[in-house]
Amino acid sequence: MASSNFEITLSRFRALDGKELEVVGFAERASEEKPEYVVARHRDNKRRIGVYEDRAEAVDALTSDFGPLRQFA
Repeated sequence: MASSNFEITLSRFRALDGKELEVVGFAERASEEKPEYVVARHRDNKRRIGVYEDRAEAVDALTSDFGPLRQFA
């Protein structure tokens, strides 16, 4: 995994148990359309849940681990 400088929030969710989660992309330049990799993590403490190729894979993993998710801004 390359060292990336820019963090782009792709989605934020709330699980049924109240946990707030987010999917964040990392890229070398802010102008990149596709992040190098995507991280799913807890919003409060930034603890990583997993690293994925893209947003869809991360959301699928979160849904599998936490059940139905409600997206919010």
